[in-house]
Amino acid sequence: MPQPNTGTGRLTVTVRSANGALPVEGALVTITLDGEIVGVSTSDESGNTEILSIPTPPKSASLSPGFVGLPYSTVFIEVDKDGFYSGQYIQVPIFPDVLTVQPVNLLPLPEFFAGDTAEGTQFFDESEGYDL
Repeated sequence: MPQPNTGTGRLTVTVRSANGALPVEGALVTITLDGEIVGVSTSDESGNTEILSIPTPPKSASLSPGFVGLPYSTVFIEVDKDGFYSGQYIQVPIFPDVLTVQPVNLLPLPEFFAGDTAEGTQFFDESEGYDL
């Protein structure tokens, strides 16, 4: 049986544009864990959100022989800002007692864009490629 989320990890999101060169102020960042919103923040003038506390399994659980499940939580991050395509980050790992810094690069909408921004939403699966 998986351990309850009695640990805590921390998360901040850095929102940028122009391939990371320019900070994006005022982006709405929503963090979801297991279908429930666990944090909402807005990026500041430097493009950074406040540090949010995220429930995780306890750090000691991964050291227990009978541990079942992942030793970390995975969250869904949605980033929205007028004038930009939305960004959605899937399976972002949050480890207990660790500060995770998630970089986000928003793409600006074309000038005079009149379409549905949902058509251009960018999805990023963060479960690929990390070596544990």
